Amino acid sequence: MKDDAMIAVFAKAFTSHSWSQGLGMAGLGDRVAKRNTRAGVDSIDKILDKAAFRARVEETAGKNTQDEAGAAVREFLAAWKRQDENPHD
Repeated sequence: MKDDAMIAVFAKAFTSHSWSQGLGMAGLGDRVAKRNTRAGVDSIDKILDKAAFRARVEETAGKNTQDEAGAAVREFLAAWKRQDENPHD
């Protein structure tokens, strides 16, 4: 967990995506697919220290790297924060 690259690997591994599609109001409107990102952290504490991992994810995301790994970490952290705010979504 000391290596930022490994934090990005974990973030990618624990990130999942789903797609939903709305039909608009009363079935009218555009059919636009929406990508939903989830952080799979419900039982992460079984394999690593959840609090330490969260701290490292936040630290790594704050480094503002513009590469793919940095984007993956920021996307994962944003999904985790949304999940904290709305745990039943």
